[in-house]
Amino acid sequence: MAQTSSASGSFRATESIFATDVLRAEHLRGPYYGLRPMSAALSSTLTTSGKAEALAQVLAHKKELDQEILSMNALLNAGARINRIPPELLGEIFLFAQSVASGPWTLFPLLIVCRHWFVVAATTPRLWCSILVASDRLDRVRTWLARSKECPISVDTAIYLRTPLIDVLKPHVHRLRELMFGVVQPEAEPHLIDFLRNHTMPMLETFTVSIDHDDSSSSDLVEFSPDRFPRLKFLGLSSLQTLPSSPIFRQITRLHLFGSLGPSFNYYHIEQMLHGCINLERLQINHLLLFDNSLGPQPRAAADRVTLTKLQYISVNSSALVIHQVLYSVIMPPTASVSLCRSPPDYPTDVGLMEGIQGLYLKIVGARCPS
Repeated sequence: MAQTSSASGSFRATESIFATDVLRAEHLRGPYYGLRPMSAALSSTLTTSGKAEALAQVLAHKKELDQEILSMNALLNAGARINRIPPELLGEIFLFAQSVASGPWTLFPLLIVCRHWFVVAATTPRLWCSILVASDRLDRVRTWLARSKECPISVDTAIYLRTPLIDVLKPHVHRLRELMFGVVQPEAEPHLIDFLRNHTMPMLETFTVSIDHDDSSSSDLVEFSPDRFPRLKFLGLSSLQTLPSSPIFRQITRLHLFGSLGPSFNYYHIEQMLHGCINLERLQINHLLLFDNSLGPQPRAAADRVTLTKLQYISVNSSALVIHQVLYSVIMPPTASVSLCRSPPDYPTDVGLMEGIQGLYLKIVGARCPS
């Protein structure tokens, strides 16, 4: 009963307001229409000055009042509980939010909440360490590079890599932690080769690249030496040649080979490369192209294979010839996950080789290293 009475009272109050205000327009007069009039001094200026001059004065006065309102809002905002947190702690909260959301785009909502949050976010360098290049405009990249200060940075290109980006990155090679180049445009390839050959990257842990050119004719070679890339652990290559016997493979824990690795790359080079990967944990080979097929897969005795004691995962999605050579070259732990997928055959002998893959794998497991 009490609830019904309360609801009826609310309805009558609302009805009374509408009944009172419904004709309010008949009593409103310009130019204020019910608003509080301006000060007498400013009002007299409007009546005694010319129209343009008066309008300029009003706009100037409005700008002052707007600034004053912003200042008052800033004072009120400073009293909010969230803004009483020390800036360093608020920055840590932002970092956690960014990690949960997984991506640099989470920065933008933080930057537009208020001036205090903008300053805290813009002066927390670790928030600006992951750079996603999603367009040819490099202003955003320069902003991230400047605000990240001297923190290690990761660069991921979601578009074709072009020469200007390489030039922007050159002053920051000493703090590059990850370089993930999607597809390199042909005009940018010489600049990339020069970039990799002539710079030392002491912080680089991950490097992946795919170059868009005629794989069968490229002869550019880059040596990833441990002296210049002392922390490199993850290497992903397509259409970029490197020395299969390079000592860099001893420190690689994750290797991804796809496409072409040069016009002379053959089965022996696969074996040579894998023999250097003594610390390898993950191996992925996708659609590997071999242009020199004069030397086919070569069976090896167990003593001549490399024992990959740390291997956790191996995936080969390529021709049966490539699968055969990989399995001929390594001994893997019994706990390693194995995925073998035969891509469309390139040669008539491919079919016969594939029939022996299962038996060959069982033979390798039989010669595996002790668990």
